[in-house]
Amino acid sequence: MPGVPPIHPVLWPLFLILWASEANLSDEINDGATRPMSIRRIPALEIIKKREQQMAHWIFIEEGAYRVEAAFFLTPGYTAVTLEDALMEVYLDAKGERRVRGQGIAMNLLIVELLEEHDDIDLLLDLNGEFRYLLKTPSIMAGKIFSPDVKSTVHFVAKEPLQKLTNDEYLDIQSRMVMVDLQAG
Repeated sequence: MPGVPPIHPVLWPLFLILWASEANLSDEINDGATRPMSIRRIPALEIIKKREQQMAHWIFIEEGAYRVEAAFFLTPGYTAVTLEDALMEVYLDAKGERRVRGQGIAMNLLIVELLEEHDDIDLLLDLNGEFRYLLKTPSIMAGKIFSPDVKSTVHFVAKEPLQKLTNDEYLDIQSRMVMVDLQAG
């Protein structure tokens, strides 16, 4: 509609609920009488459910590059390796959907130690204390440098959406972590 600002995709489910609740919709009953349609019976809820399924791929952070205060590659058993000088980027893919990728510096030999025990590694991110996330099983790309005294750039790309963590959840995960080091590895 000309002159009407577009609705942000995140607000569509709320818009549909408000629109449906205020609309004078009716639903036929078996005897042919009509009654106001309840919010639970409107087809818009099917649209909302589809949107929620699609939202699993959305990232609720604006596009841009973000400095990561603390980052850790983490196994399900809470064995961890630090990712130093990490940077996370939120960008739009070819479909116009937000995605996450980033990079940092780590000792590849320690990441190999993690992968020897577990096939999947998660990434724990702390952007500044208020914004803490868990990125489940990102794709990890790094050079083939396995010298114990060399660190290299490690790239990560999200395959799943970021999971926002509360402060308590983050601190719980962090308290369980056991850092891998060269002596232990």
